[in-house]
Amino acid sequence: MQAGQVGLLLVHSANPAYDLPKEAGFAEAIQKVPFVVSFAPLVDETAAWADLILPDRTYLEGWGYDVVAPDFGWPAVSSQQPVVVPVFDARSTADIVLAVAQSLPAAAKAFAVE
Repeated sequence: MQAGQVGLLLVHSANPAYDLPKEAGFAEAIQKVPFVVSFAPLVDETAAWADLILPDRTYLEGWGYDVVAPDFGWPAVSSQQPVVVPVFDARSTADIVLAVAQSLPAAAKAFAVE
């Protein structure tokens, strides 16, 4: 990003502007990205730099899967289901990415559903 080689930055489930130390130079680097998209349920420090904010559902409103760590020698996956009805008309990040991909002819071939 610092070298200007990133044309598009998608940020999901992270807030590097807050989490990274100032010395990492994230605030300066994100300004060199021509288009930044943030998938965040709330406007955080990173979303404030975004050109487009697409609200994601909160953890209480969406499905989720996690690989449990440490794995104790065998993999374990936990899942969660929504516990509340979404308050606003927010879609999950995965649904948004799939919808955009299906609207692009070249990508739609790769995501063809039969």
